[in-house]
Amino acid sequence: GPKTANKAWDYLACTEIVHPIAANNVSDMFPPQTWSVDALSAGCRREFHAAPRPAWMPRSMGMARGAAHLADATSHVIFTNGLLDPWSA
Repeated sequence: GPKTANKAWDYLACTEIVHPIAANNVSDMFPPQTWSVDALSAGCRREFHAAPRPAWMPRSMGMARGAAHLADATSHVIFTNGLLDPWSA
C-alpha cells in the first residue's frame, strides 16, 4: 500500500539516494526548511537504525570524480521526444 511505498522511499533516501534538498520560500513554494547531513543521519538512525551513504550513488553510477568528469559517465545517454517515438500510440 501507499504507506509501505513511502517507507521504502524513505529508506532509500536514507541509505542510497541522498538528496540534499532544502527550501527557502523565496525561490520555491515550500516553507523554509534547512538540510544537513547531521539531521539526515539522526533521522535515519532513529527511523531505520541505518546511516546515510551520500557517496554511494555517485560512486555506483560512475560519477564519483565530480561534475568535471560528468561527460565521461553520461556520454551514452540519449534524450528523445516521446511524442515522436513510433512506439507511442
